[in-house]
Amino acid sequence: MLREDESTYASLFDFTSRWRLDILEFMEKNYMYDLSVNDLANYTGRSVATFKRDFSKLSDLSPRNWIIRRRLKAARRLLLTTEWPIHKIMEVSGFKNFSHFCRVYRQLYGQTPSETRKIN
Repeated sequence: MLREDESTYASLFDFTSRWRLDILEFMEKNYMYDLSVNDLANYTGRSVATFKRDFSKLSDLSPRNWIIRRRLKAARRLLLTTEWPIHKIMEVSGFKNFSHFCRVYRQLYGQTPSETRKIN
């Protein structure tokens, strides 16, 4: 059943407080996938409202901004440690749009991915 529709995951199991998946651990393992807040809530055994409330206790960022920040961190590490093309790094990190990737990367790090690559 899970192979047919992964969104049923949370509803198949009884997630009491002590059985909920750790939010940050789950997000660290899955930041590169295109998951909505609703998906994150379902997969961690919470309602959307409970997920948002629990997440706000863990981070000052919204779940979406946390994911973007985590993807940028992964992209920067790959830019500095590999010779992969920037488009491949962008995709492996979970970004779908090159111009968005370059814009948010520059906002966070003050330089473009190409400039980061040239420095090293």
